[in-house]
Amino acid sequence: MRAIPRAVLVLAGVGCVLGCPDPAAEHAVQAVSPWAASLDEQLAPLGRAIGDSRIVLLGENGHGVGEFTTTKVRLIEWLHRELEFDLVVMESGFFECGNAWRRAAELDARELLYDCLKYPFQQAEIRSLFELILARRSSDRPLELAGMDLQPQGFDSGDRPAVLHATVASRDPALARRVAALDTVIFLVADSGGLGEDLDPWILEHGPAARAAYDSAAALTDGWERWAFRLAGGLVDRLSVRAKAVAARATDLPSPYYELRDEWMARAVAALADSIAGPRKVVVWLHNDHARLGPFEVGPHRVRSVGVFLREWYRDEVFSIGFSMGRGSIADNARREREVAAPIPGGIESFLAAGANAAGYLVLSGNRSAAVREWAGRSRPYLRMGLTPETMIPSEEFDALFYIHRVRPPSYTVPGSGSRSWPAPPFCSGSGVYVVVVLLP
Repeated sequence: MRAIPRAVLVLAGVGCVLGCPDPAAEHAVQAVSPWAASLDEQLAPLGRAIGDSRIVLLGENGHGVGEFTTTKVRLIEWLHRELEFDLVVMESGFFECGNAWRRAAELDARELLYDCLKYPFQQAEIRSLFELILARRSSDRPLELAGMDLQPQGFDSGDRPAVLHATVASRDPALARRVAALDTVIFLVADSGGLGEDLDPWILEHGPAARAAYDSAAALTDGWERWAFRLAGGLVDRLSVRAKAVAARATDLPSPYYELRDEWMARAVAALADSIAGPRKVVVWLHNDHARLGPFEVGPHRVRSVGVFLREWYRDEVFSIGFSMGRGSIADNARREREVAAPIPGGIESFLAAGANAAGYLVLSGNRSAAVREWAGRSRPYLRMGLTPETMIPSEEFDALFYIHRVRPPSYTVPGSGSRSWPAPPFCSGSGVYVVVVLLP
């Protein structure tokens, strides 16, 4: 692990809000300028910790948190401007986001957002990221866009069969027709020709032939197109696991069903970082569960995450940042509002909130403070999605933790063309909130 000159915890506000503060969290408190007025200064310690990493994972403890979205947009802008990260990879469909990016010259920010992202991510707070990406597209230092998921996500799925057919039609017309027919069945919803919930028995019968067709198409192509076919084959593998479990009347889907998704998302990130247009410096937008550097739990299973695979392949070139919240409400993936549970005494949220009433971050990787190392090296309770008590060892899961004390769901009404939406940061409301830097020797 890299060492940094001074381990730093940045927290906004002054005063204990969740009971007695942990001494490690309030050692050598120093008030500095408001967050919005000096973002570069406040993120400089994070930049030193990131160092030479070229894959940064930006997690979130739930997709429906407006302050997380706003903060991550600002972090991406800073990573691009100061550390020269040049590719944003969203936890959305590899095909959908990639195909939307190929048509970016025809789209405005809202159209690009909707074609790339699925329902939970279609937020007003994220539109400014797509404005930035489009603004930088033709510059000498572009910031580009991609997806990573083998699952179809985004409004652009309907184009899949025709696009993939055109990709191989000149080389093998029969294969192109076969791929288009398979793609219609597997990827499109039932009213567009897909099988939907009736897919399981079809996969049991036709899965091996579908996998072989996608492999043959991948062998005829390269770059982004090759990986679109490879991920389609990965989805067939995943659906085959599910179909066999359903046929066997299993009470739970087996672990490989969940892990195959994370493995293929990690493979997609690796391809985007290295072979498709590499080498690139990549920032990845995904859930904490996928960003963490240790396995996560799904029912009775321990599932290796995107972060686990990437850390195994890239070692210290990967830097993972988790996000958590203290109070307020969030939206689930169906946009239903849920109240955040009270932080657990002695838990991760309580530690990060000590001395804070707005926001901050704690660098774990290379931290020289014995107090922070001791805290981060032990199992601690936390609230998954701000709702469910679970435990983790912080230093084994993330290189840094961001914390925002009070949160709310995002706005799902995305402004249309010509409407600017650069968001104000959640830290600066004009009420005199100041940032506190906690320096740990």
